[in-house]
Amino acid sequence: MATIGSLVTTSSPTSCVKSLSPRGPEMLFDLFAELNPQPGELVLDIGGRDAVHSVRLAEQFDVRVLMIDPVPGPSPASREKDQ
Repeated sequence: MATIGSLVTTSSPTSCVKSLSPRGPEMLFDLFAELNPQPGELVLDIGGRDAVHSVRLAEQFDVRVLMIDPVPGPSPASREKDQ
């Protein structure tokens, strides 16, 4: 089993999250490919939001993906704010 995702460091009193910026998600897919996933293997995607990357993993690498997101979708208030 391997894990790929955001790195959280706690070297200071406040946590720092290193984002993918300015790199895009392509870097993660390249890194995942180096793990040599086998067809049919199960991949766990935690925090997958809209499942776009989960679907791409399944299609590109012929793996099964279980996506879990503990945070519900956008609230009605945030949708109104975006409009």
